[in-house]
Formats: sequence, C-alpha cells, structure tokens
Amino acid sequence: MITKYIMKIVILIFSLLISFSSVTLASIYDNYNDALDCYQVKKDYGCALIKMEYVINDRDFDPTIFEFAEYIVGSIYLHGEGVPKNWDKGVNYYEKAIRRNSTSPTIKGQLLTNLAWAYNTDVDYRNYEKSRYYANESIKYGETYGLNNYGVFLEEGIIFERDDYRAFEYYKKSSEQENPAKYSFSNLGRFYTLGLGPARKSLEKAKINFTKARALSDDTSTADSYLRVLNRYNKLPSGIEEMKRWLEEDVYKYGSSNFLVIGWVIHQDDRVEGLSFFILQEMLGEDIDDRDRARELIARDKELLNDPELFKKAQEKALKWKEKYWDNYNEEEAFPFEEDPPLFAGIDEGERVPVASGTGFFISNDGYVVTNHHVINECGVVKLDHLGKQIDIDVIAFDRINDLALLKSDLDTKSYYRISDDDVVLLQDIIIAGYPLGKEVSATIKTSKGSVTSLAGFKDNYSEFQTDAALNSGNSGGPIIDETGSVVGIAVADYGANEGVESFNFGIKSSVLRNFLSSNGIVIENQNKRNMNNSDLSSLISTATVYLECWMTLSKLETILEVDNSKASFYSEYKN
Repeated sequence: MITKYIMKIVILIFSLLISFSSVTLASIYDNYNDALDCYQVKKDYGCALIKMEYVINDRDFDPTIFEFAEYIVGSIYLHGEGVPKNWDKGVNYYEKAIRRNSTSPTIKGQLLTNLAWAYNTDVDYRNYEKSRYYANESIKYGETYGLNNYGVFLEEGIIFERDDYRAFEYYKKSSEQENPAKYSFSNLGRFYTLGLGPARKSLEKAKINFTKARALSDDTSTADSYLRVLNRYNKLPSGIEEMKRWLEEDVYKYGSSNFLVIGWVIHQDDRVEGLSFFILQEMLGEDIDDRDRARELIARDKELLNDPELFKKAQEKALKWKEKYWDNYNEEEAFPFEEDPPLFAGIDEGERVPVASGTGFFISNDGYVVTNHHVINECGVVKLDHLGKQIDIDVIAFDRINDLALLKSDLDTKSYYRISDDDVVLLQDIIIAGYPLGKEVSATIKTSKGSVTSLAGFKDNYSEFQTDAALNSGNSGGPIIDETGSVVGIAVADYGANEGVESFNFGIKSSVLRNFLSSNGIVIENQNKRNMNNSDLSSLISTATVYLECWMTLSKLETILEVDNSKASFYSEYKN
C-alpha cells in the first residue's frame, strides 16, 4: 500500500516537471516572438531588451533557435536605442555570438559589419584599426550589408585607401544577393548618375537602381532626392557641381530637407564644403536618423581635418547658407537654378498627347482587357500597344472603389489569361508582369518575382493583398500570376507615389476581379490546372500583356494638376 502511494507521488512529480518544462519552453518562445515584434514593428526597444534578455538568460535558451537574440540585445546596447548606451555590453553580446560556431554565416556577417561600422563612426570609441579588421572579416561571409558597407569604406577612403572601382564592385555584389541591401542600389544609382569608378554615366541605369532602392524600403532618402531631380530634368548632370545645385534646388524650391545627400556629393572633392552641409543637416533636417548620421560625420570630419580654423570655416558656410536660403526664403529671389523644364513645349493646348502609361492584360480571345481604373481615369483616349501596333481601345466599365476597369479592343487574340478560382494564400510565390516606368526604362515587358506577404492591403483593405515583388509606376493594372499562369491579382502601383516610385506593393484579389467581370456580363473560363514551364509562361506574358497609354489635351492636364499637384509625378515621365 505504501509502495503504491509512493509511486503515485513520483508519477505526480514527474508530470508536474514535464508540465513546467512545457510551460517554460512555451514562455521562451512567446518572449522571443514578442521581443521581435517590439524591436522590428513597434520600435519599442525597452520592451525588446527586457524580453530578449529574459530569453538569453532562460535555461532553455538555444542560440541556434533564437539566433537573433544576442544580435538584437547587442545592437540596443551598442547604439543606445531606448536605453543608455553601453558599448562594452553591446560588443560583448556581438563577440559572443561571433565566436559561437552555431551562429549562421548571415548573422555573423551582419555582426561583423556592424562592429566595423561602429568602430568607424562612433566618436567615443572610434578605432580605425579594429574597424578595418572587422570589415575584412565581414566580407568572408558574403552577407549583403557587409558587402555594401565594405564598398562604402572603400569609397570613403578612411580605413582603406580610396578605390571607387572596388567600391563599385562591392556595391554590385551586394545588389546581386538573394536579399540585397537597399543601400547598394542607391550607391549604384549615384555611380551611374555621376560616372564614378568604372560606371559609365547612364540615366536609365541610375533611375533603375534608385527605383529598386525605393521598392525595397521606404527609408531611402538618398534615392528619393536623386529620383526627384532626375525626373524633374530628365537628364544627367554635367558634373558634381551641377548635381549639387540641383539638390540644393530640391531643398530651396521644393521643400526637401536632405542636406546629407548634398554633402555626400561634394565631400570627396571638398571636405570643408561637404561638412557645411552635414552641419546644416544636423540643424535643419527633419529626419531623426539622418540628423544622427550627420552628427557622426561632423565628429569624424572634425577629427580628420584636425584644424579648428577649417572646422570654423565649415560652420560659417553653413550659417551663411541657412541665413540666405532658409531663414530669408523668397521664391521670387531664388538663386539662379535652371527653370523647371517645360511640359510639352511647343504643343498646342488643344492637341492630345500621351501623359501617362500603365499595363493591362487580355482575359478573352475577343479583345477584352483588364487594367486599373486610375490608369484610364480622365483620359480623352486610351491607346493599346500590342505586338508592334498601337490602336485605340474603348472603356466599357469601371469600378472606382476597387480600382478596376474593363476595356474592349477589336483584336482577336489567341493568347489570354485565365482567372484563378481561388484567392492567394500567405507566402505564395507570384510573378508580376508589366511596363514599370513606362517606356522610359525600355519598351520591353518586364517581370518581377516575389511572394504574398499579407492578405490585406492598404489600411486593412481585404479586397487586396500585399507582396514583396517590385512594383513601380507603369506596373499598374498588370497581371499577377501563379505557376499555372492564372491571374491571382491585379497590380496596384498607386500608393506612396513619389516621383514615379512606389512605397507599397499591392494586388487586387482575383475574387474581386471575378465579381467585377461577372457583374458586367463577361463569361469567365476556368483557371489553368497544370503548372506551366518557363517557356510557356514567357510566351503567355509576352503576348497577353499589353502596354496602355493615357492621352489627353494639354489644357486638361494643366487643369488636373491645378486641382491636385500630387499627380505630377504620375505624368512626369512624359516631360520634355
């Protein structure tokens, strides 16, 4: 009897231990996921630190499972994000993770390049020898930000001898990784704009790279600034001095506060002049991160100049600029920039001209085409380019709320898209076809691949989904297809527009399109059931996707822009 009683107690204790272990394991997972949410989404670094330190100190902590834990805690301490900066703690967490064999090569590369950057820029702990060591170590892992930052170090010429040729090489390597660093495209865009290193000047390549930078992130102030001025003038600057003046104009006349990008343009040739714009960024810049970066650059340049008189000269230059062009702003007395290029110079106001473009796609063999409503809205005439021919196409129906339009041409088409019976699912692979940036980049159709990242669109619009595939002005209305070639969505490149570059990438769900077509009496064929090979997909995309142009009179365009000048970027590709 006693033996049975003891056995029951042992079994009960064992069950409790198992239960406690399960709760603890669940708890560490919960804290880890909560910490990631605090750090990446909410930007609540105090919350992230508390929860992630709990994870690290938990007896069930496994760095192969919770691989970002030490990285995040180290970063918070190293940069003083939401807590007092503790350099030693931050470096200790980083180096602990670097020494561990189980740490993935990607994270090791990130940790090493972060240390290289910190030792290069932090005024209180600057150590160029350590920065150089960690930079050289970081590129052994092929991590995308490590490659990009190595290019920056080579271009700056501080911890390494300046070498624009090798810098370009590392920017290219970074941009070609599976998950490229957004900054690598901005850096390549600068090289193609100014003809640096081995890069031959190219307006097309500059715009493509700045556009890619914008597609990867909304934190791309350099790409924003360059694209605005390149789209405004639709040509390359004659040299660094003209680029500087264009960027100054962007601040003076158009309300930008990105002095940092001006300083970077001239810094290599005139460190004092460049420093004066870093000082202006700290004084007047709206972006907090850019102000912080400016402080780093000011402290470092002060140290590199090692001449109080030169530093004072830079301060005086900054104050003079501020007094003349900021404090006493007078639009009528702007310093002598070029005037904005005329829109359709020499064309009669009553003559119809192409003012915008988009993409559409055939949904039947009798010439029906689907696109976005905003592509054809207010157009006097819509023209379709298909297989080398341009014809007028009629607007049959539209849905403003869901941004859909149905068009009809006289073409008999053998190739057309089927519509998917089902809506997309999270993480589903997709392909987008269209004409991003119209014919400005090239007249050939382009595709981009990605996956579904959210089942809701802008402001939780559940008729749309979000994707990480690149979308830009001109992609609007294009097909989003799956591996069977069936349309699972319609591209919407209309949110976050900034001089022809989009911040958010969305697609209208196939169920919404099916309802729209059915309500307009269009018979919808069943979706494809078998996957297509690349050759068949290529043929379908090339023959069933069409380029659309919106034509209207110049007087109507001017009226539209008077009412809503934010639409100017939508029409900017057609400026002379």
